[in-house]
Amino acid sequence: MTIKTARKGAGVGIAALALLGTTWGGVAVADSGGANASVPTQQAGNALSVQAQVDRQLRIAPGGEQTGRNEVSYNDGSFVVTFAPPGAEPLGLSDCPSGWFCFWDGGSYTGSMGQLSSCGWQDLDDFGWSDRVSSVYNRTSDDVRYYNHHDSGDELLFTNQAGKNGNLTTGTSNNKADHVNRLC
Repeated sequence: MTIKTARKGAGVGIAALALLGTTWGGVAVADSGGANASVPTQQAGNALSVQAQVDRQLRIAPGGEQTGRNEVSYNDGSFVVTFAPPGAEPLGLSDCPSGWFCFWDGGSYTGSMGQLSSCGWQDLDDFGWSDRVSSVYNRTSDDVRYYNHHDSGDELLFTNQAGKNGNLTTGTSNNKADHVNRLC
C-alpha cells in the first residue's frame, strides 16, 4: 500500500495516513511530490580505493571507527557502513545480516551499505547518511519506518516491512530519508 502523510501544524508530526495504492517489494511509499535530492554515491565501481572511501566516511561523520578493511562502525557497532572495493562484486541483499535492516546509497542494492539493528528512532545524519538512501532491505522481525525531516516536522516516507526489500530510485522517496524508526 502507498501511504501519504498529513500534518497538523508545525512540529506536530504525522496527523493522518491515507491509503492510496499498492505495495511494491514490501515498501509502502509516501507520495511527497517533491523532486528527488541529488546526493553523490560511493558506487563500488568508482575510482576511490576502499581506504579512501573509509577516510571519506570518517570525514563526513566523525566519531566512527574503522573496524575492518572496508568497514566503519559507530556507537560500539550499532551502525555499520560497508564499502565494496572498486572492481569487486557490488554489495547486495546477501550482505545484509540477519537481525539488521540495511540501506544502500545506490539503486538496486549497490554502492555503500549502511546497517542498523537498534530499536527506536535513529538520526541518519549522525552517521553521514541523511538524504542518501536509495534501496532498502529489512532482515528484522519488525517494520522500519523512514522519515524525511522538514522544519515543520517529520514526514513518513515509507514503511519497510519485516523481511522485505525495495528499490527507491523509481519513486519519490529516493535520497530523502533523514531518520529511521524500528518499531520494536
